Amino acid sequence: MARTNDYRDNNPHLAVLLPEIVQRIPTFLPTSVLLTCTQINSTWEAAARKRLLFQSWLTVDPENITDYTNVVTARGSCPRNIGFFRVKNPAICSQPAWLSFTSEHGHKIKLLQINLTLRNPTWPQYLSNLATSFPNLTSLKLFISLPNNSDLTNSPPQSNPPLDNFTFPKLKHLEFTSYSVPEGCPHLHAMITRMIPLFPNLRALSCIERGQSVLEHFLTFAPTLTSILLKNAKLRNPLRLNLTNLTRLEFSQCWSRPSDLPKLLRIGSGTLVHVKIYVSENVDPSHRFDRFGRHPVIFPIMERLTIFELAQSPRVDSSLLENSPVAPGIQLKFKQGENNDPEKRLDYAVQFPVLEKIKISKMENNSSNYGQRGLTEQEYFATGKAFLYDSFLYNGNSQGLTVTKLDIPFPPGSCGCLETEEASIFWDRVIAMFPNVERCHAMGTR
Repeated sequence: MARTNDYRDNNPHLAVLLPEIVQRIPTFLPTSVLLTCTQINSTWEAAARKRLLFQSWLTVDPENITDYTNVVTARGSCPRNIGFFRVKNPAICSQPAWLSFTSEHGHKIKLLQINLTLRNPTWPQYLSNLATSFPNLTSLKLFISLPNNSDLTNSPPQSNPPLDNFTFPKLKHLEFTSYSVPEGCPHLHAMITRMIPLFPNLRALSCIERGQSVLEHFLTFAPTLTSILLKNAKLRNPLRLNLTNLTRLEFSQCWSRPSDLPKLLRIGSGTLVHVKIYVSENVDPSHRFDRFGRHPVIFPIMERLTIFELAQSPRVDSSLLENSPVAPGIQLKFKQGENNDPEKRLDYAVQFPVLEKIKISKMENNSSNYGQRGLTEQEYFATGKAFLYDSFLYNGNSQGLTVTKLDIPFPPGSCGCLETEEASIFWDRVIAMFPNVERCHAMGTR
């Protein structure tokens, strides 16, 4: 591009635009590349650090709130996202350290984790204080618990006055955890009923352990809800759930109750766009379908599904030898044909007519690792390959002409290139099954 001396030129030289270009490039880069950019020069360092601060989280809790000044202002900058965790006592809202912190940094807090006790009459005022203190809150984690030594299962809930005029207008994600609260507790129902109007723009709901009553209320009375995550949630009767607005389903469960997932898929088959399944066990694929083998999951025809994702455990039972065959403890089957019988063969045009992306990701493992070891690089590839060969790359499948993106484990040492015979065979199968694939990513590189 030729540079002109006319300062009225609306097309300035590229060198003039370079600082602006550098500021925009980091928005497209993964964290690993951003860290490298900090070592190029001062301009790149400033741009990369700005993006890193935007992505990073600062964790604050009641124990370090008095030292927040030193924590927040380290290096003269502050992360854009601050998470306030382990807030168990509503009385903290009146403490000087809390008031000082929220007045200066409350607008930066995006994630909040708090405890609420059932039958505590102060919880509405507590939430009102939080809504005022954190006006830009986007994610809220609620730990619901019973009063000490209390059984509220059969006691009627108290009549409560209406809530004050407040909401969490920017909150998009709500997580419910209620380990100790029995399913069907009337006090939990009463709290949820009053709480739902506080989240007028809720998009995603996560249910940990208790799921039926929470889901029923939110799916019925929160019309903006489009995404749910169920983690070990026991569902008494999923057929009663209204999933007509649901576009994303994430499911993580002990596979002692594998029937819940197929029922949810069947109910949401007409609207689901993104399905993510967490599989916490890697097993010997030769085992039968039992507690120690792979569990079958029957997929209905899903006309709108565009993204399928499997999150697999990074660990395996120590009794399995290294480099021995392993596979995620799940097997997909598909309903199609005149009799709608479950089959392994997948006809993409019928089963998933608009599927665009298949992804295998690493699941965060927060459970006990007793008796387990980490998967080797070869085993990661083996688990992903075994799952794909048994489902999306099954030898009898039709071609998946709509699939254009793969985010899967690459063969060890291949770096996405055909450097080994095993890699070559694998990619030949991928290309034969998905001739229109435009982009592949190696699992764990972004």
